[in-house]
Amino acid sequence: MCEFISWIPTIVDGKEVPLFLTDKELPKLPSHHDNDPLGHSAIRAFYGLTQPTLDLRSGGEREDQNFWVLEQYPEEIRSLLTDEKTIRKTWGKMIGAHFGSSEVEYVLRYAATWAKAMVLDLVGRRTTNSKTAHVALKNTDTTFRWRKRLIGMIVEAKNGSQAHDTLCYVPSLTEDERAPLIGVIVETKAAESARDTLCYVPSLTEDERAPLIGVIVETKNPRWAEDTLRYTPSLTENERAPLIGVIVETKKRSRAHDTLRHTPSLTEGERASLIGVIVAEKDAGWAYSTLRYIPSLTEGERAPLIGVIVAAKDAGWAKDTLHEVPSLTEGERTRLEAVTKSAT
Repeated sequence: MCEFISWIPTIVDGKEVPLFLTDKELPKLPSHHDNDPLGHSAIRAFYGLTQPTLDLRSGGEREDQNFWVLEQYPEEIRSLLTDEKTIRKTWGKMIGAHFGSSEVEYVLRYAATWAKAMVLDLVGRRTTNSKTAHVALKNTDTTFRWRKRLIGMIVEAKNGSQAHDTLCYVPSLTEDERAPLIGVIVETKAAESARDTLCYVPSLTEDERAPLIGVIVETKNPRWAEDTLRYTPSLTENERAPLIGVIVETKKRSRAHDTLRHTPSLTEGERASLIGVIVAEKDAGWAYSTLRYIPSLTEGERAPLIGVIVAAKDAGWAKDTLHEVPSLTEGERTRLEAVTKSAT
């Protein structure tokens, strides 16, 4: 499909003149061109041309979709682009009936604000959907007159991912504007979107975070719980508690390990619960990994992990722990050395 505005240069009395279509020509177009009046084929059909009237190498078919930038158009077209009222009068029906989602989204990304509003007014609900609404919100400011309606379109779609994208990429949203979008995520129980919103929208209030945390906790997915703990450092102890509870309840040692490693704000009690998950597995490799990669462990926290290695009588992990955990006390080293000696 050709771009709006399209034109074909022709020569009249030795002068180059652009041939193009406006709303006036729409009713007179041959029926098979009714669905694409924006392009060169429709121009040729209307003017009875069988081929471009100038050599293609010299630009026989021309188009430019940045109608808000006048310099690139011939004077005959430029004079019709000088103000919004004239554009509406000249091409309003064509834009309203024949702009597709790609044309609308292009305008919403790159056009001047007045052009964005005009196109949305003309295409209305025919082309504007939750995706184009998101694009519009992302590329306009708080004064954009379509703002409330655009948020409403996203809410009506009940798509948790689109609600998250808007919350994430439109930082100018007010608390009142965020509320219905968060509501979509909660209502649809979109746990992944809840996690991403918590992780990547730092402006959320505690009241906004609470229902999103609830969605994640309800799924009992330890990965999403760990991700939220890791990437949302502003969580309070009360907010962390149910997320840690998911990891403890599901007994997922890898998530317990990663939470200990990547969430430095944990309290001693929270750390103890997660260490307990690892110890309960009685896996010397995971005990070693926790000792090696979490140097902030206290002597009391290290004790049960060393106990796992000792109980397993695993000389390999005992040796690796001795070599790679420099903070070990003399007593801890003695316990591990006993394991290595017993194996020889």
